Amino acid sequence: MIEINKSVCVLGGGGSIGSRLVHQLVSNGYSVTVVVRRLQSAVRIGRLKVNIVVMDLLDEPQGNLDKLFHGIDYVIDCSFQTGADTKKVIQQSKEVAQKVLMAANLAGVNRIVHYGTISVYPKDGVTINEQTQCDYSGESYADGKLAAERTFLKADNVTPVTVLQLPIVFGPFMNWTVSIANDMSSSKLIIPDSFYGVCSAVYVDDVVRVSEQALSQEVADNQKLLINGINLSWTNFYQEMAQLSDSFSMEIVTRLEYEQAVKELERNQSPFSRLRTKFAQDGDFRQLVLAQFGFRHVYRLVKQIKGQPGIDKIKTSIADDPDVSRENGNLLPKDRADLFDALPQIDSSLASDTLNFKASNFHQCMQETREWLIWAGYVNH
Repeated sequence: MIEINKSVCVLGGGGSIGSRLVHQLVSNGYSVTVVVRRLQSAVRIGRLKVNIVVMDLLDEPQGNLDKLFHGIDYVIDCSFQTGADTKKVIQQSKEVAQKVLMAANLAGVNRIVHYGTISVYPKDGVTINEQTQCDYSGESYADGKLAAERTFLKADNVTPVTVLQLPIVFGPFMNWTVSIANDMSSSKLIIPDSFYGVCSAVYVDDVVRVSEQALSQEVADNQKLLINGINLSWTNFYQEMAQLSDSFSMEIVTRLEYEQAVKELERNQSPFSRLRTKFAQDGDFRQLVLAQFGFRHVYRLVKQIKGQPGIDKIKTSIADDPDVSRENGNLLPKDRADLFDALPQIDSSLASDTLNFKASNFHQCMQETREWLIWAGYVNH
């Protein structure tokens, strides 16, 4: 542990991971400065004894950042750039990383710890480690992170940089935890019994702990380290989440059943399907269409021969109910299933050896997550 009274500047410290990190650093005796883009972002740390600075790292003059880092021992960068224009995000990410590096070099900062992501690696299901090749993919978040990472890891830094590449992060305030809790509490969530990818997940407090270790451990200059807590199937991860509350509801179906249900849902949600439904349910609209295309006499003929049951059969064959993706439940969105299929298994042995990092017990982390879900009002006792 670094001796008390060391100073840390946390960039983007109002976020889900950053705010948790700030709490722990203050508890451990660090003098903490937190940079947030908007004061509203500091709501979770406002009561702490910290120096809160409102600053947009992209637009702030270099001189102001130089002054901010004066007297700072360590910088932990949780920030990232966002936007729909991927090329712009890449350029902005480079600019921010360059400004941070320049200010840190000038101020004599001992080390920068930057949060990266496994999203920079190919999504082809192979096991990844720090030697796995990665390149820009067209996804703005991942490409922005990769641009920042490459800028931070350039060879001529005065201030050494450690990049911690994070997988799925779960626990209190984490988006993954909140979104799954919402999905399971609003209605029964239907997921397949298998995915092609691996759920590589780490508890948020383990991220905080390994970040602090990265400041004090002997780490090679300008090194990236893959962080991971546990590798398990996505189905098992969802099962663990479902067991946190009786108010959570989930159904597991075969992969084939899930894929068939997805196709049915996509078909029912298509514009043509909605048109067919309106034709079947709206008599005035149906008569207008039949008259427009000259089919009214055919329709009348069917009614004369088969009666109303014949007409009802035609209407039933034309349209299904578009509002039902599966009876009494909602399907896991296909784009999320596609993501889960592509996520790789992580070999985090280098980080474990370098930082002496061992993940906390997964089931204990889930119980702590449950306590937070109760506190936050997502589940009942």
